[in-house]
Amino acid sequence: MKNTLALLVAAALASACASGTRAPIAATSPPPAPVRPVEACAPAPKELVVRDIKVGTGKEVQSRNAVLVGYTGWLYDPKAPGCKGVQFDTSVGRPTPFGFMVGAGRVIKGWDEGLVGMRETGKRTLIIPADKAYGDRGAGDKIAPGSTLLFEVELHQITWTPDMPVTPAPAAPGAAPRK
Repeated sequence: MKNTLALLVAAALASACASGTRAPIAATSPPPAPVRPVEACAPAPKELVVRDIKVGTGKEVQSRNAVLVGYTGWLYDPKAPGCKGVQFDTSVGRPTPFGFMVGAGRVIKGWDEGLVGMRETGKRTLIIPADKAYGDRGAGDKIAPGSTLLFEVELHQITWTPDMPVTPAPAAPGAAPRK
């Protein structure tokens, strides 16, 4: 009986294969999504673009906060994958993160504006037009005048906020006590 049933199934399959028809197969998963072509990036924006890659879980940056960040910067290139042209700087591989006070004017304006609202442990893309970067002067031989820049910035820590108490540094050993 088993042999007869197996022979009938084999004959039916052979017949279907020979005729070019197939029995429908039950779908166990949806068909794969069609592959879309990679879209080219838009021309360089005229305004600062801020996009969170990963929203952080810690405190939120405000102006006048001291922060520690990691970053990589590229020249904006609408023809390059992800619009990331030539990489001109990175903190990756350095022994310490980059620290500065947001809003104090110690970094390019796009960073002072683009980090506000970011949360600790977050990662953000900043596309910075020339007027909020190095403008018509450029920077060294890597950033030409009028360049739009693209940065990926990761906020490691907010180290100081204006509402934090300022504690004086400890006195050096053997120094006279402070009055």
